[in-house]
Amino acid sequence: MFCGRCGAGLSNLSSVCTGCGATLAPTKPSSGAAAPVEAKTDGKAIASLVFGGLFFLFPAAILAIIFGHLSLSQIGKSAGGIKGKGLAIGGLTLGYLGVTAIPLLFVIFVITLIPSRFGNRPLSRGSLVSRQPAAVSSIRALNASEIGFQRAHPEVGYTCKLDDLVGSGGEYGFNDPELAAGTKDGYVFVVQNCSALSAGGPNTSYQIIGSPVEKRSGGPTFCSDQSAVVRSQARNSGEDCLQSGPPWQ
Repeated sequence: MFCGRCGAGLSNLSSVCTGCGATLAPTKPSSGAAAPVEAKTDGKAIASLVFGGLFFLFPAAILAIIFGHLSLSQIGKSAGGIKGKGLAIGGLTLGYLGVTAIPLLFVIFVITLIPSRFGNRPLSRGSLVSRQPAAVSSIRALNASEIGFQRAHPEVGYTCKLDDLVGSGGEYGFNDPELAAGTKDGYVFVVQNCSALSAGGPNTSYQIIGSPVEKRSGGPTFCSDQSAVVRSQARNSGEDCLQSGPPWQ
């Protein structure tokens, strides 16, 4: 630097001119720092939020998660040079919501709106044929129990209560809790229309009907009465079986 009065060369640290003794004004050091640059928003953060808004579409939820993680990674490495962390977190949240909710909604849709082929599957012909002898055996067992009950209770006669015939005691031939509940081997069994010859007298007649649980494809209806003859009817009508059903062979 030079003195403004005499032009003598001076040191940058000098406050007094060595040539003329004049007092020098202090100089301000120049700043080399650049002006601050505003951080820009990461495009991947914006993309994550946009795809997150479409989280109900499974591919969009996946893309929201991918772009969200990429954006957070880049923002973390930028040391404040890139912004958009809130956008990326929002996109990630919506993306994970979609990934979690969509499969659950799909399962609910399948359960509630699509009929189950397993629950409504028609029985095979082999299964139908194998169940019919078992149903006939149950009706014959009920007939035998009716005879045992009538002999043990002559004042009552026959009974229309399954539990009386096949209850826990088994005193009238056998003990079968499943049959006592009314359903066995794909058939529903009913004992009905117990009647007496005179009012207050013992029951002298009864009817047993075994109907398939599956009305359309469960097989024929079986029936019997105090005659102990087991009959069958292709139509699922207990009354038709009792009136016109041919004897079971």
